[in-house]
Amino acid sequence: SNTFSSGVVGSDTGPRTNLKLIILDEADQMTNAAQNSLRRIMEIYSSNVRFCLICNFMNRIIPPIQSRCTGFRFPPLKAEVVKRRTAEIAKMEGLRVSDCALDTLAEVGQGDMRRVLNCLQVTAMSLGPSPDFMIDREIVLTTAGLPKPSEISDLLQRLMQEPFKACVDWVVMMHQAQGYSVEDLVAALYRAVLRIDWPNVVIVQLMIRLADIEQRLSAGASSYIQIASLVSAFTEARFEIERLKFDLHFK
Repeated sequence: SNTFSSGVVGSDTGPRTNLKLIILDEADQMTNAAQNSLRRIMEIYSSNVRFCLICNFMNRIIPPIQSRCTGFRFPPLKAEVVKRRTAEIAKMEGLRVSDCALDTLAEVGQGDMRRVLNCLQVTAMSLGPSPDFMIDREIVLTTAGLPKPSEISDLLQRLMQEPFKACVDWVVMMHQAQGYSVEDLVAALYRAVLRIDWPNVVIVQLMIRLADIEQRLSAGASSYIQIASLVSAFTEARFEIERLKFDLHFK
C-alpha cells in the first residue's frame, strides 16, 4: 500500500494525476495492528490518495480511522427487493425457482444480495445440467447447510419434553452427524420461538439466554458447552411455563 500510494497515476490517453483511489473491501477483518499501519499511510498520503473502506461492522474499525472518514451506512435490502431481483436473475440464467425457495434465499441472505446469489449459484451447480429441475426450499437449505423447519420443530418439541441429557445428546448429534453449526441452530430456534404463543416472561428470558449463547459462540467459546447452555435455557423455560400454569390454575 505504501509503494502504491507514493506512485503517480497516468495513462497513455488521459492526463496524468497524483490523485489515487484505494478501495479496501472487508476492512473490518483487518487486525488492529494492520489498521494502525493503514492509519499512518492515510496520514502520510492524505494529499494525493483517497481511501474507500468497505465493512460489515463499523465498530470493528479503530476510532482513529473512523475519525478520518465519512461514514455511509447502507441498510440490508428488503426481502421483497431481494426476492424480485433473485427471480429476475434466475429467469435470465434459465433456472426454475419456487416461491418457497425465493423466501428461503431471502432469509439466508439477511438482506445481503451477494450472499443470496452465491447460495443460488452453488445450489444450481449442485443440480448439474437439469433445466427441468425445480429449486425448492429443501434444496436451498441442504446446499446452505442449514437445518430444515421440520428438524427445528422436532428439536423444539424435544427440548420442551425430554430429559436434559437426552436433549444434549440430540443437539450434539445434529452438530456432529448432520454438520449443523450451533450458531445456525440458535438462530433457527430464535425464529421458531417468536412464532410460538408462550407467555411474554418466558420468551423474554429465553431471548436473553439465546443472545448470550450467540455472543459467547462469536467470541470463540466451546460449542459443546454452549449446547449444554442452550438445552438448559429451554429447560428453564419449560419449568417457568409449568410454574405459570400452576399459578394460573389457583387464581
